[in-house]
Amino acid sequence: MDPNTTDLCKVPAGKSPNGTHNFVNPPSLGPAMIAVGTTLLVISTAFTTTRLFLNRKKLHSADYDAAKCGWADSSVDFTFIACLVNIAYTGVILSQHKSHRHSWDMPVCWYTGRFLQLPFAQTVLFSPAFFFSKAAIFLLYRQLFATGKRLRLAINAGLAIIFLVYLSNIPLAAVYAAPDAGKPWNSLLAKLQKVGQRFSLAGLVQSAVGTVMDIYIFVLPMPILLGLHMPLKRRIQLVAVFSTALLYVPPCPRAANR
Repeated sequence: MDPNTTDLCKVPAGKSPNGTHNFVNPPSLGPAMIAVGTTLLVISTAFTTTRLFLNRKKLHSADYDAAKCGWADSSVDFTFIACLVNIAYTGVILSQHKSHRHSWDMPVCWYTGRFLQLPFAQTVLFSPAFFFSKAAIFLLYRQLFATGKRLRLAINAGLAIIFLVYLSNIPLAAVYAAPDAGKPWNSLLAKLQKVGQRFSLAGLVQSAVGTVMDIYIFVLPMPILLGLHMPLKRRIQLVAVFSTALLYVPPCPRAANR
């Protein structure tokens, strides 16, 4: 196929199992992604805004000012940063809604430099979006539960692990998900055919560790909650509240497909 003489807007980007393609109205997850992504973004932003507003006079490192609770020498708004990055991250995902279809229902001419920049931006934003949101939880645990040396050590270990796991994604993206120095973005397709599998493997490892850390975050405060001196019914209610975090764990492995 000669790109100089062939209309690439009539050529499917993938091989169809039945030999047909549909560029007009193909099956697509785009509308569902927009609906779910927008709904979750509104909910998360509303909860974050409410939390910051209610705690505006007593903010800690999990919310806003790390210096006020003696955790650091500078103000670090983990919750607020996580919210802002999540807005940007979701926006990048939603901007790709047209590409959430089978590859054979997409024309080759769609794969421009800008089209390939969006997945790269999504990959880079993925790191701080997940790191700051989970770090805020660990810092909240420090504020609420870190009464013993072992628990503080466990919390600090969790912070270190998510820092290494998620922020390492940025240099990996620069190496594997961006064109080589001096080359245009439309050259990335050829590069991904060579090194894309390595980056996918890194994503699988990262997702597996991330899922383990989600379970770790859930389990960490349970011994303290179950050991509180209060009626059993109240303890069960507290455990039930923290158990809502498990709703987030099953989708985590799918982050490898980002």
